[in-house]
Amino acid sequence: MAAMRHILPILWALLLLAAPARAGWVVAETAGFRLFTREGPRAAAARVAELEDFRALLVQLTGRAPPPGQPRLDIYLVPDLASVAPGQRIPPGIAGFYRATSGGIAAFVTGAAGPEAQRAILFHEIAHHFMFADTRVAYPAWYVEGFAEYVMTARLAPTRIAFGHPDAARLRWLDGGTWLPPEELLRGGFDPRDPARTAMFYAQSWLLAHWLFRSRDRRERLRAYLARTGRGEDPAEAFRAEIMADLGRLNPTLAAYRANRRAFASFAANRPAPSPAPALVRALPSSADALLPARLALAEAVPPAVGQALLARVRAEAARFPDDPFATATLGLAELQHGDPRRAAALFDRLLVPAPRDPELLRWRAAAALAVGEGEAAAGALLVRAVAADPSDWRAWMLLADTRAQGSPERRAAVARAWALAPQVPANILAHALALAEADRLAEAAAVLQPLACSPHGGPLALTARRLHALAARGDRGAFLAAFAIAAPAPDQAR
Repeated sequence: MAAMRHILPILWALLLLAAPARAGWVVAETAGFRLFTREGPRAAAARVAELEDFRALLVQLTGRAPPPGQPRLDIYLVPDLASVAPGQRIPPGIAGFYRATSGGIAAFVTGAAGPEAQRAILFHEIAHHFMFADTRVAYPAWYVEGFAEYVMTARLAPTRIAFGHPDAARLRWLDGGTWLPPEELLRGGFDPRDPARTAMFYAQSWLLAHWLFRSRDRRERLRAYLARTGRGEDPAEAFRAEIMADLGRLNPTLAAYRANRRAFASFAANRPAPSPAPALVRALPSSADALLPARLALAEAVPPAVGQALLARVRAEAARFPDDPFATATLGLAELQHGDPRRAAALFDRLLVPAPRDPELLRWRAAAALAVGEGEAAAGALLVRAVAADPSDWRAWMLLADTRAQGSPERRAAVARAWALAPQVPANILAHALALAEADRLAEAAAVLQPLACSPHGGPLALTARRLHALAARGDRGAFLAAFAIAAPAPDQAR
């Protein structure tokens, strides 16, 4: 491993020299990220190094390092968000989003946002991804958003760091809006369908996080508070116990903090220049120009009409690159999802001859084996090879679980591994909670469900998690299993 750290910068330099002049897609990989962009190799390497620097800041602020062995977070700087989310309505003004589904975990940002907005969006979503990777604690909704808002304005220079800069929109709401009562703020009691209350929730959450992080004593009390909420305690009662006994003082305290320009200011400090993160930068083939957005769209379940349109598009584009592995693999995925699975199996078999250890090809081939009726044993053998090639491929682990008998220790182990690698994915949380409940480990199931139950972005799945969490906390295994059978969502089509 030490030798690899020395090799990677050399590979990076060689690839920079060898990179083609066209403005095609490049991928920059570090320990924690895989960045896809058309900005060129040097810009990609600089961006991904900044992301690693930001992740180090998150560790410093929280005192929690990401669990070892986790997969890289994929980040795509795309010209158009709609191209990677066909069939979905992207609201006006949205410049990026984070997606954690059975199809994969990734952040998408459009270049139209401008460099500063791009950076803030990425930092915000990386903060969420970082927080939800830690399965040891569940964060209340206000902290999930407040912390991400607090750190997303970070400015990372080689020998200086600054964060906590105020956001003009948040300040306008704080200064002119009607503040939420403390209990409502702390319990995340806002309705996403009410834009004014949602905006105030974000603004107050950010201000509260800002206030808590700007004092060593308050940071220590915050850690004690999060330990309580992580054990399932009510967020408002835990706040009374650890931070402020009289919640009636909270809003006046925060208002006074907001008005104090000396106290309410960004933090800046000098620092030693960070060691550059080793980065491997490579160019994708020219077929990716047309097919990468389609491949990303194929990873998600889409309406049938959208799926057929994607299939037709990929067939037409892939025909232009008959000997290109990227195009052939994308065509195989399109056939698997929306066309002829037997053709998909043949395409993947062809690609596996020169690349027998490619974990993604092995996973797709296993899915094709299930689709064409080759059997769970054949699919399982392929997936064992896939996780041997890439132990962090949580989608392969989850698909492997599907080839094992319901309720078996092997199935539970595979589900648990997928969840540990990607606890950000709601389907992984629900699957692991079910497996624990089947094994009569309801207290553990309740703990697994809690982050999703608290999620401000969980939508209907968060409501499902809250209902299941209450049943698990009561120890009602029969009702839990019955409710899960009714409430659990259908698995995503793509893995």
